[in-house]
Amino acid sequence: IIILIVIVEDVITSGGQVVLSAKDLRDAGANILCCVCVIDREQGGREALAAAGIEMRALCTMTELKAAGMTESLLIEHLQTLKVFENLQGLGLF
Repeated sequence: IIILIVIVEDVITSGGQVVLSAKDLRDAGANILCCVCVIDREQGGREALAAAGIEMRALCTMTELKAAGMTESLLIEHLQTLKVFENLQGLGLF
């Protein structure tokens, strides 16, 4: 049995917690397909995940949020789980 995991996060900053969680999951035999997040704060998380062999897919970046005049909390409030699942559908997971 092959276990494929998509890690879902609301915000990625350094990526440290995702890297730690991915290690635990891999130690348990899981294969990490990718990490999906709502906001990439663009503070090294994407690079940290890539170094750990994890592709990161973000719905938006902090730069895009600022350009649209939005805040993180407002965006998360509006997107909630629905947008994350739409992104997962785009990956062919649902």
